[in-house]
Amino acid sequence: MRIELQARTEQTTPSPRRADLSIEQLRAKLVETEDARARADHLQYLTAALSVAATPEDVAGAVVDRLQRSFRDVAGVVMARRSRSGDGLDLMRAKDMPQEVFEEWRSIPLSAHAPLTDVAREAKAIFLESPDDWRERYPELLPLLTATGHQAQMVAPLIVAGGCVGVIGVAFREPRKFIKEERELLMSVAGQCALALERARLYEAEKEARTAAESANKAKGNFLAAMSHELRTPLNAILGHVDLLALEIYGPTNPQEQDALKRVKRAGQHLLGIIDDLLGFARLESGHVEFHITSVKLRDVVDDLAPIVGPQFAAKNLDYTTQLFEQSIEVEADGGKLTQVLINLLNNAAKFTPPGGRVALETHLGAPSAGGKATVQIIVRDTGIGIPADKLQAVFDPFVQLDASPGARRQGTGLGLAISRDLARGMGGELTVESAPGVSTAFTLSLTKSTGS
Repeated sequence: MRIELQARTEQTTPSPRRADLSIEQLRAKLVETEDARARADHLQYLTAALSVAATPEDVAGAVVDRLQRSFRDVAGVVMARRSRSGDGLDLMRAKDMPQEVFEEWRSIPLSAHAPLTDVAREAKAIFLESPDDWRERYPELLPLLTATGHQAQMVAPLIVAGGCVGVIGVAFREPRKFIKEERELLMSVAGQCALALERARLYEAEKEARTAAESANKAKGNFLAAMSHELRTPLNAILGHVDLLALEIYGPTNPQEQDALKRVKRAGQHLLGIIDDLLGFARLESGHVEFHITSVKLRDVVDDLAPIVGPQFAAKNLDYTTQLFEQSIEVEADGGKLTQVLINLLNNAAKFTPPGGRVALETHLGAPSAGGKATVQIIVRDTGIGIPADKLQAVFDPFVQLDASPGARRQGTGLGLAISRDLARGMGGELTVESAPGVSTAFTLSLTKSTGS
């Protein structure tokens, strides 16, 4: 009985060797778990850093910094992207790389036989685990190992839409066997880096395009302003001489000549109006228009319009009426520019309303603005040809004509409504349009109501 008990005790008591083995396995498991947690943390930190990276340089900085911390015994990290020409690699950022090596490899032809370029061409990762691997694949680069002190390296491609846009590489001080988890971590970082780099590239391209467009727009505005000034001076001189001829300063003229001089003056004044539109548009585009906002009494502005637009309405037998919901109503505006906007709207109404039609200028109390301020709507309504629904917004674009027929194109520059909307917005308001083709059109100018009115 005692012998049997002793045998059972010997069977259930672990030997010191088996106990040591279990501890080693436990320690290995703990290290493996800690490494997995660290890899997850590194990817999480990288994701956060890349989410705010706005430029390719920001992306490169975040990736190189994070890769430096993601592996043990790192000797250096490098990131390169495809050159603009597509036939080479340009180093973007490097960590712990001798400066002379960085300068030598700053731009690498894609045809070169090297880990970075081979990965870029083939879009496949390379893992060099020891100098022997280097000696086998890149014997001509062994002096580079000596210069940098590297013993192992892994390089991964940055793939976007099936194409390689760059590479990332991590070098190590000692030979090492790259385990599956390390390779997967590198590829995960490469995937995130590629997407962030492409996003930053698109942002950079959009920014460059916007800058170029702004420069072109500024040049256009400067050209229009200069051209308008150059044309205005001789045109005013021509109109002045026409007036002198009409006054018979240089001698008597017959009725036919007087009629010809009137036609010349009308044409000259029309051309002067076009030049003034171009000059006004150029000033608005360049931001050189100043607004002097005060309380403006609408009744006074509306009364001043009648003698200006009256002849056009009379010539086409148009019924023109005005209606203010309150005679003493005042708005926050630049008086001169408010008059200019309303003249443009009334001229358009007269131009596109058939003879015998009606044009009305009316005001209403509008809905409060986004800031909670009361607004006033000034509406110019006509019974004209109307505007198709698909062109309602286009009419506010520069050089767009309401009527595309050849005859209509000779009536102006297509800048009146574009200028009017810019002036409305410059006064803190807005200009909108509603139309029923063949029935009526209504342009609504919304301005802030003066607090004292």
